[in-house]
Amino acid sequence: MLQSIKSLLLFILLLTVVTAGTYVAFNRGLIKSNYLAQVTEKLNQLNPNIDKKSLENITLSAQEQSQVLIDRGGVVLGESKEFINTQIKPAENKEPIYSKTLEYARYMYCKQVVKDFEN
Repeated sequence: MLQSIKSLLLFILLLTVVTAGTYVAFNRGLIKSNYLAQVTEKLNQLNPNIDKKSLENITLSAQEQSQVLIDRGGVVLGESKEFINTQIKPAENKEPIYSKTLEYARYMYCKQVVKDFEN
């Protein structure tokens, strides 16, 4: 159960990072908005018999859908930040990590000593 929750959170985090990266890249102009027009030109060169009106409709539809995707990506990013801030809390125990590591190493050493003694 815990593994599936971790996998789900990792998937959500990955999706959020990709969406946020696309959102930021589009807003900074790293993703060209005329990319679809270039694709349309190349398609038109491959098959000049394609109706230009339907091709423009497809291009506009794709641009609108990509804009909706980018907008929703911003919403997902905000929601995921809010979720992470409310659901994932730091440990109440403020013991340093090196102290926990030493304690665990001692435990493992003692466990091995006991095991060796029993054999």
